[in-house]
Amino acid sequence: MRYTIREASQRTGFSAYTLRYYERQKILPPVARDAAGNRTYSEEDIQLLEMIRCLKNTGMPVNEIGAFIALCKQGDGTLEQRRQMLLTHQAHVEAKIEQMRQELEHIQAKLNYYDRACGQAVRPADSCGGR
Repeated sequence: MRYTIREASQRTGFSAYTLRYYERQKILPPVARDAAGNRTYSEEDIQLLEMIRCLKNTGMPVNEIGAFIALCKQGDGTLEQRRQMLLTHQAHVEAKIEQMRQELEHIQAKLNYYDRACGQAVRPADSCGGR
């Protein structure tokens, strides 16, 4: 099955502009073209874009994503390198999740304070959002 750039965009969540940018930056390997010169994306291209989206959404820098994809295109001889890259990235993602969990606890503590403060009798000129 082949997909137009619009269909690939819809399937992956990337804009057509981003798809073309990734190809120009060699993050995505050159995409096949039809007789009219329009890009046509294969299932393999879509799977690669889904991996790119995952890495991007979890904070991997674009240059590292490009390096990872380049290793993918080199074949099974790079499996261990890719594994190590993903292990390193996984550790960064887990650290970020922990940081966000701590920040969420801070927000919850502040909300608990506001819940208590707003539940008390307040004068008409007072507001609950000031602290």
